[in-house]
Amino acid sequence: MAKVNILLVDDQPGKLLSYQAILGDLGENLVLVNSGREALQYLLRNECALILLDVVMPEMDGFETASMIRQRPRLERTPIIFVTAFSTSDLDRLKGYELGAVDYVFAPIVPEILRAKVSVFVELYRNRRELATAMEQLRSEIAERERAQEQALQAERLAAIGQMVAGLAHESRNALQQTLACVEMLRRRVTDATNISLIDGIQKAQDRLHHLLEEVRQYAAPVGLTRDRYDLAEVWRSAWSQLAPIREGRNVHFVEDSSSLTLECLVDPFAIEQVFRNVFENAMAASGDPVKIEVACSEADLGGLKAARIRVADNGTGLSEEQKQRIFEPFYTTKTRGTGLGMAIAKRIVEAHGGKIAVADHYAGGTAIELVLPRGLS
Repeated sequence: MAKVNILLVDDQPGKLLSYQAILGDLGENLVLVNSGREALQYLLRNECALILLDVVMPEMDGFETASMIRQRPRLERTPIIFVTAFSTSDLDRLKGYELGAVDYVFAPIVPEILRAKVSVFVELYRNRRELATAMEQLRSEIAERERAQEQALQAERLAAIGQMVAGLAHESRNALQQTLACVEMLRRRVTDATNISLIDGIQKAQDRLHHLLEEVRQYAAPVGLTRDRYDLAEVWRSAWSQLAPIREGRNVHFVEDSSSLTLECLVDPFAIEQVFRNVFENAMAASGDPVKIEVACSEADLGGLKAARIRVADNGTGLSEEQKQRIFEPFYTTKTRGTGLGMAIAKRIVEAHGGKIAVADHYAGGTAIELVLPRGLS
């Protein structure tokens, strides 16, 4: 049990030593000061369970000291026991109580009585502190429960919206495929160069719309995972190889540093491959030639579980603070073209694995994305 502070205030060192001897057996932290001013200076920086305050002192007596103590809101409820060698009239006692005294001790002091009184107030202080801690924990639990309920309600709403959007995307895709077929037939019949150019423009716009509908459908649909043991290095290398057409004609350096770390995790390889593909594609889009993309790995802890940390850094222009905050928002993009769903989908996939993805600190310029995936292995 942590010791509590008991402040002993008296201008006579001998009396302070006697209080110390009487109260030493309580095992608390006894703080000795010789004046009201010293007491105030100590109380500005420290909390006390009780103040034992001599009434008769030079410069600033006990009543004046108590009055100044009570002027500070933090000290309004700190109990004060006045110590006096003189018998006090009822009027003087009333003045003391008005200034916040909870009791009086008269000289000559009876050690047993002083110890008993101090012990009561120390116990009350501990009880109040335990109650305050319990109330804070209760408030925290209530707030956490309310957040959980709100999240559950929000999840239900999002699930309903997701089903609706997925259905809409599906139906829109069917209609788009019919349009694509008609445009393709028209393309075969038209021979005029100007009209062919217009049809090509329609086909490109339809391709972009098809891509958008696919990403919307994927984002809205529940994340289903089929997990098995996979080496993450193999997964990101597969993702990197799929981006060969995008790298064509560019000066790109891909650097891996796994530090001989075992990267086996229980993951859905196709889903995590998509995450890496999105991260790599964004890195290349944000970087001018020569592009340098570095993948570094380290051990991590995720809620007490063993995990692997994968950090992908580029040498691009970097992100502003707003972009760092919003990069995982749906439909937010820093590119001139794109749906803005790639990193939002990546976040959903990583979180479905029980992991985390975030923008990491990167002092060499550019951007660093950090993935932490639980190993999920026994």
